[in-house]
Amino acid sequence: MVQLIDAQLMEIILAKRIENSANGIPPRLFYSLPKLDNEILYFDSKEHLEEVYDLVTDFVSMNNSENVTSLNILSRIEKEFNNYVSFNKMFEDKYDFDHNSFTDAEVTKIEKEDFINDEILKTFLNSNRLIGFGDKIYFYLNRGTFISFEKGRNNLIEIVKNYVSKEVINDKEENTNSSIDAVFIHTTGFNVESKDHHIDVHEKGIVVDQWDPDYLITYYTKIDQYDIPGNCVQSTKGLQIYLNRTVNEFGAGGGGYSEGVSYSSIDDSYLIVEWGDGTTDQYNNFMGQAVYHTYSGEGDYYPKTSLYFKVNGNWLLIEDGAGTNGIPLYFGIHGECSYSDIEKYDGVISGDWKMTCKLWVNDNILGNHIGAYTHGWKYVNGKWKRKISNINAQVDGVFRDGSCVATEHKTGSDTENQERVQVTKTKLFKKYKTHGNGDVKSHHNLVKNGININLGLSLNPC
Repeated sequence: MVQLIDAQLMEIILAKRIENSANGIPPRLFYSLPKLDNEILYFDSKEHLEEVYDLVTDFVSMNNSENVTSLNILSRIEKEFNNYVSFNKMFEDKYDFDHNSFTDAEVTKIEKEDFINDEILKTFLNSNRLIGFGDKIYFYLNRGTFISFEKGRNNLIEIVKNYVSKEVINDKEENTNSSIDAVFIHTTGFNVESKDHHIDVHEKGIVVDQWDPDYLITYYTKIDQYDIPGNCVQSTKGLQIYLNRTVNEFGAGGGGYSEGVSYSSIDDSYLIVEWGDGTTDQYNNFMGQAVYHTYSGEGDYYPKTSLYFKVNGNWLLIEDGAGTNGIPLYFGIHGECSYSDIEKYDGVISGDWKMTCKLWVNDNILGNHIGAYTHGWKYVNGKWKRKISNINAQVDGVFRDGSCVATEHKTGSDTENQERVQVTKTKLFKKYKTHGNGDVKSHHNLVKNGININLGLSLNPC
């Protein structure tokens, strides 16, 4: 167990537990902090990370003031874990912004090297960009790309550490490290992690097979629909059909249970998919694998699936989708939009002040958020040094579903008399959300000694 040393943090944890209990929400993990092992923070699950992220967000908001920076507050989180060094601390120590000044080129390099952007996530990742979930370790290789491997593989941890120690940051914003990064993709034990973009999950029982006089057996399907992310036109769609059954015993005192059915345990099976655009595919010896189809243009498509499977010599059929009483299925393609992690950086100089800004969208295994920051720099003795000014960051996002149809609009803003200010909005698009050109925007402002700098940024993924 982690020994809590910050009383105020403990108060927030207890308040979260009480709030959930009062609202009838069963706490999944009781807002417990992660555990430290081998210099890596381990969360029980992705949901655990989400809970702790919310907790730390409240902790930062409660303590934020002109005299206390968010980094000071986050350092209190790090003190919960003996000898832990986060990416945040490593980065700040590396450049020592309180004492060092930088040229224009150095400022740009620093801002782009910081490709993780979000200060809380940078606190959860250690100095080598490693984080743990359950019994797996994840390495944040570059923007949007994670490599995973099993906990306990210390030799792979050393490979990561060696890579990071020699890493040359060739503008992570553009992922130009691909030739070096490819080494990880082909290293034994490393796996490239990608996030599923599920559109919908359905479940319905419609087949009854009474081959046993003592039991009523109901077979039913569960279907996952998802996008296969393309550059901008989300035209490739997928289906995965799971076969399940419930078994209920007849008579007084009879019991029942539900279970998944392995396709290898039945006599035979095949799947026919009518994709809704005139195309039909048949998959013989079907074993439950995902099937895919790329549509040729925009439109609304209503597929139909026919799953034939043989049990005890009898062929059974479950139909879903268009024209059936089964699970409704739909795919839509409308316009251009992207799931991609993307960011934009820019800076403006006025007199002896420089404002640098960044806007980003992250949708990866560490969560979903949009964010923006503003940094203030003053020209001192021929170089730029971070200085306090009145700075503001506003973020505005329109988000779309997997069909590129707009579904929600969120905004956020923060103004501080600091060297830097960041606004991050999380859980805006927890699933299936995309964005198109101009959907995500930010506005940045710096005011100091008669200087008033303004700049707007917009993300254009397509």
